[in-house]
Order: sequence, then structure tokens, then C-alpha cells
Amino acid sequence: MKVNARKEADIILSNAELQGEKIIANAQARRMALVGEIEELKRARGFVLAAAAVAARYAQVILDQMRATRRLRSRRRETTCRSWRLR
Repeated sequence: MKVNARKEADIILSNAELQGEKIIANAQARRMALVGEIEELKRARGFVLAAAAVAARYAQVILDQMRATRRLRSRRRETTCRSWRLR
């Protein structure tokens, strides 16, 4: 009886160890997947920040051009108004 109980206990312990090793392997695989996802997110973040900087610069160029156009139109109006006054 003791021999059978001992064998059964050894089998139970072996199964528990196997399950523990599987759990650890799955956890390590998940950890590696998460590390990969984090690296991918960091690269994506860098891309988004670079794209945002380009968009901000482009918007600034457009605003500068709009301001310059307004100043030019304003000067033309002043010139036109002066020429009308001179007549």
C-alpha cells in the first residue's frame, strides 16, 4: 500500500511540476510578446511625434503665407486708395 501511495504521490508531483513548467513557459512567452509590443509602440510613438512636428511646421508655413498675403493685399489697397486720392 505504501509503495502504491508513494508512486501515486510521485506521479502527482511530476504532473504538478510539468504544469508549473508550462505555466512558466507561457508566462515567459507572453512577457516576450509584451516586450515586442512595447518596442513597436515606442517606434510608433516616434513616428507620430515626427509626423506631428512636420504637421505643425507645415501649419506654421501656411499661416506665415496667409499673413504675408494679407499684408500684400493691405498694401495694394493702400496703394489703390492713394492713387484714387491723387486723381
